[in-house]
Amino acid sequence: MGKNLCNIYDLMNESGLSYTIEISFPLCLIPKEYRDEIISSGHIYTGCHIRRGSGMIFDTDFKILPCNHFVDMPYKKEVPSQINIDYINNFQNSKEVTAFKDKLRFYPSTKCSTCELWDKCGGGCFTRWLFKNPETYCIGI
Repeated sequence: MGKNLCNIYDLMNESGLSYTIEISFPLCLIPKEYRDEIISSGHIYTGCHIRRGSGMIFDTDFKILPCNHFVDMPYKKEVPSQINIDYINNFQNSKEVTAFKDKLRFYPSTKCSTCELWDKCGGGCFTRWLFKNPETYCIGI
């Protein structure tokens, strides 16, 4: 995955287009000789909006989901009647969201606990390493 990202990064740079690449895998999979350049380029989005509290996912009925991997599993059955900054702040600090985030507040690998890139990476998409052996997914730096 990391080597493929390097190829895509080179192709996109050569294209002259404005772009952002969103990855769902750990940064430690990107070859070290490319990693710093790719991260500092500003063309890559990493990690998960759930940990950051920087996004909301709505289903087709406008119910709020933990992430797009949790279709038909909204936080609440009610549909928000209005979305504003107060609603978002209250939602992000609600017991449902906090409980969900608490389940994700662990490292997929012991290597991640000392990684300087953890804040940017977060181990990639947690749904990948929840169902696979994290040690093979997060190889470390």
